[in-house]
Amino acid sequence: MTTRSKAAAAAKASNATADISSSDPQMERSSSIASNSNNFNKNGSPEYESSELRRERNRIAVKRCREKQREKEKEMLQELEKKKEQFRKLQLENQSLQQEYEVLRRVASLCKNQKQ
Repeated sequence: MTTRSKAAAAAKASNATADISSSDPQMERSSSIASNSNNFNKNGSPEYESSELRRERNRIAVKRCREKQREKEKEMLQELEKKKEQFRKLQLENQSLQQEYEVLRRVASLCKNQKQ
């Protein structure tokens, strides 16, 4: 790879990162934390990820997880209400069919008695 193409690839990668972080405010915050920490721990030696950055990423992940849980619970409650309504309709239909059965049974009994 030439120097120009390496520079172009690096610029493209930084633009992609900038596009992602500009669309997500949470990413902007974690990016600013990452740039402020300079990847040094309290002793002044470099580390891969500061504990502050890990905490921030974890906080964001926990927030997303809780939002997903709330959304799933909401969907499940909606589904439960639909099933309850469907059950009520089926109960009414069953009751109606039982009444119709009783009427037809009586009619059949009367017809049978008249033939004798």
